[in-house]
Amino acid sequence: MLHKLEVYRYAFITAVLIAALSLFPGGQTPKVGIEGLDKVIHFIMYFTLTWFLIQANIKQVIILKLKDSTLLVSFIVAVAYGLLMEIIQGAALDGRSFEWFDILANLTGTIAGIGLFLAVFGNPRCYIIRRCKSNVEQ
Repeated sequence: MLHKLEVYRYAFITAVLIAALSLFPGGQTPKVGIEGLDKVIHFIMYFTLTWFLIQANIKQVIILKLKDSTLLVSFIVAVAYGLLMEIIQGAALDGRSFEWFDILANLTGTIAGIGLFLAVFGNPRCYIIRRCKSNVEQ
């Protein structure tokens, strides 16, 4: 069972990094002075999380021979995680607040991650089939 979860290690590490940065007390974060930099960071974090989720979900489809819903599952997990982080910030942390523009940046990063995957690799089903064929040929 562990090897089946191991495919999520990069997504998990990214999620832990996002949580650490998101839940760090607001008054203790360094002030950079570049307007909108935090939104760029949100975009990059959720782009990265989505990319790793897609890769892990594809591996799970291959290992477990699951029905492929890679992009949808990756999208839902990344968006739900982003919402959860914002809700926690707004409800439980001093110096932090719930921000709709953070959610928009998270969502934009998630969509961009999916978009780049589609641009580079095309349909996940075709990608999975190619991966399966190359594994069989080896």
